[in-house]
This record gives sequence, C-alpha cells and structure tokens, in this order.
Amino acid sequence: IALLDVVVKPPLNRKTQRVTIYNVLPMYHSAGGVFGPCLLLSACRAGKPARMVIRQKFSASRFRLDLLEYNVDVLQYIGEVLRYAVAYE
Repeated sequence: IALLDVVVKPPLNRKTQRVTIYNVLPMYHSAGGVFGPCLLLSACRAGKPARMVIRQKFSASRFRLDLLEYNVDVLQYIGEVLRYAVAYE
C-alpha cells in the first residue's frame, strides 16, 4: 500500500470531488485486475471518493477524448499504451 500512496496521493491532494482512475488493461492482467482496484482501495482508505473507468478495449483514437470526458486523475499504464496513443495524435 505504501507504493500506492506515492502514486495516488497527488490526485488526492487536489480539490476535486473524487478521484477518477482510467484503466484500459484487461482485468485478467495483473496490472488491470489487481493494481487498478488497489488504487481504488488506496483512495477510499484516504477518505476520497473514487471511481474507475474501465475500457473494454484500448482505443488510441478515444484515449485523449476519454481522459477529458471522464476528468481522469490517475492513468493505469503499462507497456505500449502511451506510445500508441501519442502515435495516433
């Protein structure tokens, strides 16, 4: 949980109503199914309401739009996700 505190504390210090976590990874993947929900638990432990936006399938064309639409605070990232999103832009 200490590592999660380092990752989640900056968004928790904002004045937003809740923390929004964006997860484009499959739930069977350890980063998508374990680390993502642990971010939610860490936010709740800090007394901040939180939600997770779960994308059924990664879409480079929707990536930036999703971040803006859902007002994302924390991005669940691994591997090539950002490279694909940046290449699309």
